[in-house]
Amino acid sequence: MLEEFVELQPTPKGYTPKRDPVKFGLMKIGGGYARGTLFIRRDVLAQVGFSTWRCKIMLGKGSRAHQVAVIPDPQGPFELSSTARKGKAVDPAAETFRVMLPLVEAFPDVSSAATERDYKIEVSLKSKVLVVDLPPFCWDKGSRDRLVKGKAAS
Repeated sequence: MLEEFVELQPTPKGYTPKRDPVKFGLMKIGGGYARGTLFIRRDVLAQVGFSTWRCKIMLGKGSRAHQVAVIPDPQGPFELSSTARKGKAVDPAAETFRVMLPLVEAFPDVSSAATERDYKIEVSLKSKVLVVDLPPFCWDKGSRDRLVKGKAAS
């Protein structure tokens, strides 16, 4: 009878689960509108060449409507903030930073959990740019309508 079961082992002490390198979600704070939120691990930021926590963020259009670009810029209007809790030891390479986007009319006005997103590092005018693929509900009307309808039903 027991051959039909798989034995489980307890989680080892000090184990930290794999952290996704880049995540995107929608957050509603209070009664406000949903805002896009990017979570980016420090090692990805290092690959892009961030020397400061400030950046510019650009929303794609046309054939790139499904993407957002994060560009290191010491005078940029956005600031990446650490999500590490104060007083808690964090592996520096696994530290995650967050940046909240302003209201984007194309995004649905519902909360959506942050999920892993595909990304690539591109070179533009001798500088590196982090290009993140957005979830379909951010750029596809059908996906957006299904998400809003699903959230309204629950």
